[in-house]
Amino acid sequence: MRTWTVTMTNRTTRKNGRRLSSLLLFTLLTMSYPGQAQAETSIQEQIDQAEPGDTVTVSEDVAEESVTIDKPLTLQGDGVTMRNDAGETLLAVESEDVTIEGIRFVQEDTQIEESIVPGQEYEAVESEPVVSITDSEGFTFTNNEVKMIGSGLYAEASDAFTVTNNEFNGTYSSYVNQGLAAVELYETNQVTITGNDVENALDGFYLDSLQEAVIHENAVTDSRYAVHLMYSSQVEGHSNRFQDNVNGLMIMDSEEAEFFENTLTDQFDVRGYGLLVYRSENIHLHDNEISRNSTGVKLEETENVSIHDNVIAGNQVGLSWERQQADVNFYHNDMVSNVLSTQGAFVEKLSLSHQAKGNYWSDYALIDKNGDGVGEAPYVAGSIYDAMLTDHPEWQLFMHSPSMTLWSQVSEWLPSQTGQEVTDEQPRVDSDFERANEPLTSGTFAGVGGVLLLLSGAGMYYFQRRNSK
Repeated sequence: MRTWTVTMTNRTTRKNGRRLSSLLLFTLLTMSYPGQAQAETSIQEQIDQAEPGDTVTVSEDVAEESVTIDKPLTLQGDGVTMRNDAGETLLAVESEDVTIEGIRFVQEDTQIEESIVPGQEYEAVESEPVVSITDSEGFTFTNNEVKMIGSGLYAEASDAFTVTNNEFNGTYSSYVNQGLAAVELYETNQVTITGNDVENALDGFYLDSLQEAVIHENAVTDSRYAVHLMYSSQVEGHSNRFQDNVNGLMIMDSEEAEFFENTLTDQFDVRGYGLLVYRSENIHLHDNEISRNSTGVKLEETENVSIHDNVIAGNQVGLSWERQQADVNFYHNDMVSNVLSTQGAFVEKLSLSHQAKGNYWSDYALIDKNGDGVGEAPYVAGSIYDAMLTDHPEWQLFMHSPSMTLWSQVSEWLPSQTGQEVTDEQPRVDSDFERANEPLTSGTFAGVGGVLLLLSGAGMYYFQRRNSK
């Protein structure tokens, strides 16, 4: 006969048993497999646990922490947002061969936002960069989104630097002058910046003291400078769109730079330039569209500059220069419907043609009698009006008034008061651009000019009536 022995337990024993069972169940449920991070592990802990060369994938919805990477690895986001509300750095990179991919960075500063009075300039301590990179070789930043108060990426001495297919959105405005650039690089060589969209940055790409950079297929809008080169060399930029900024392209104290097939348009600030080259040398600018800017191209103290095969159209001033010597090769450009084709002060005679190659000037009125495509007489740029604008640049604000429109016509019949001429000895009489865009050049520009003329006339009529009362 089998005998069953029943052991009775008291309440305390049963309670302790339940606790042990719950702890065992929790341990089983939270047990992780090798290589799989626990749900409650922070991003920094995952990085610390990773081996060099690993990929750390982060899938939290929002991570409010600052992270440091000090080993080669890939940090990959899966729908993650890294956030900071105090204007602090979210990610510091202190290692070579680091890749950041697929993360949304949100850097805000509630103190700044609470102190802003719209319409009033706010001068605050500059916020820290969103991502800071130091002494890193082989850094890659791709397919990320960055909302920034300070700079988006800040790097020093970090070679083989790649920034591709990211979105940068800053806080630059007329009353919040914060941050420096979406991408801010110092002494960082072998740089590739491609396929990025930038809005509201103080500078889109600020490159200082670097060599070998390629900037292509980017869009920079509503910022101060789209590209700002300082003390840099061997820079190539092509197929970019720079629109609605203060300046599209700023090249300062740099050398050996080539920019081609870019669109630089609607930089219509009072100080707005499609591109400005200052105290630089060996600069090559060709096959760009430079249209609807305050000034299309501005040169100042440059050496060995080549500007050719560009469309420079619909600007207040097409080509401008200051303290500029004759070391400029300007040829085979289409100068179409600029309010002033050229304007500047110069020391010696400046030629606007090169090796028997001239430019097309839409305001050149002479006929090509022998059919060789070249005008029978040189195109002469420069007038009394140009000299007056040199002394009073603010007068360009009134270019579209009826009086200035009339004066522009009269100035064509008046000799230059400087005693020096800027001439194109081989002016072209035909333009592929004007022919291909006939509705734009003859219709749109004329229509815009007519509207501005009517508005100016209405304004003058209003003030005359007001003053006569």
